[in-house]
Amino acid sequence: ILTEEVHRLINDIVWTRNEDFRQFIEADYTFVDDSLAAVYGVDAPGGTWAQATLPAEQNRAGFLTSAAFSTRNSHLQSNSTTRRGQYIQQRFLCFSVPPPPADVVPEIPEPPGEPMTLRDLMEQIHLEEASCASCHKYLDPYAFPLENFDAIGAFRTVEPNGLPIDPVVEIDNW
Repeated sequence: ILTEEVHRLINDIVWTRNEDFRQFIEADYTFVDDSLAAVYGVDAPGGTWAQATLPAEQNRAGFLTSAAFSTRNSHLQSNSTTRRGQYIQQRFLCFSVPPPPADVVPEIPEPPGEPMTLRDLMEQIHLEEASCASCHKYLDPYAFPLENFDAIGAFRTVEPNGLPIDPVVEIDNW
């Protein structure tokens, strides 16, 4: 289903509308079947595929806020700041970040003390620790604006622990 959505969007942009690549990033619409319509919060097309305008209040645009991108760049039960940031860096900005050292444990630790948002936790363990920050400063800031989209791309304004999501970021690492 997810690849079908992307294929339909590309086909529409390239062959139907004759637009350039920027529309793939900026499109305020996508194509949905009944199950994707539920993810995006739009009306179900009733057993077929249909074009749907993305809800403006979700700040969605194009491929980077799609269910396909979100799902491909997430863990099974949660989104992944690192995977999303790495995808953007490598595929859109043509910048390769080296792989992590062999002794790095890739699991997200439990927040110490008070509950935290995923962003707060990533800033604490990735951006404050010098050995991690040397690479994560190029990954995480590009993914923080996508925190409103869960592991399958459904829009949310709060984390599973009830804390509000802050997707705003200033990128100043070049």
